[in-house]
Amino acid sequence: MKTDNTWKSFLFWTFIVIVFSVTLTIQAMWFWQRDVFLQNSHIRPLLVKFCYTFLCTLPPTRDLSSFQMKNYVFHVNEKTSLQLEAIFINKASFPQAYPDLQVTFIDINDHTIIKKRFTPVEYLQAAPDKMRAGASVHVKLDFMDMEKVIEDNKVAEGYRFKFL
Repeated sequence: MKTDNTWKSFLFWTFIVIVFSVTLTIQAMWFWQRDVFLQNSHIRPLLVKFCYTFLCTLPPTRDLSSFQMKNYVFHVNEKTSLQLEAIFINKASFPQAYPDLQVTFIDINDHTIIKKRFTPVEYLQAAPDKMRAGASVHVKLDFMDMEKVIEDNKVAEGYRFKFL
């Protein structure tokens, strides 16, 4: 009788240790890798079911690294204004919210001269919904008072695009 009780106790405590270990692992992943955890295509459906059952909400799926800038051209309109025409693509396998677009003009030493940020409402001229997977968007952005970055009808040194 004592042996049977020992095995039951051992199995019980083994089960408790496994449950707490799994719980601790999930909590650690949630704390340090939340975005990876939320956007994993195998885990996300389980989280949706969990939140449906327990009446919680998940943040929208987002992967800024999947946006890619293509075919961009700067046009000098006057001595102080620029216009950027560009196309960017959502390379993700899921629809996601339109990102903010930041354009940074830099000098030869890689120091920021001017930084401009555009919201989706500014570059789409409408209230956006979501960008479909694989969709592309053509944008025209106007930059005023740009005499610091225009030299001989060209953009002086360099520029960077960043999706936020």
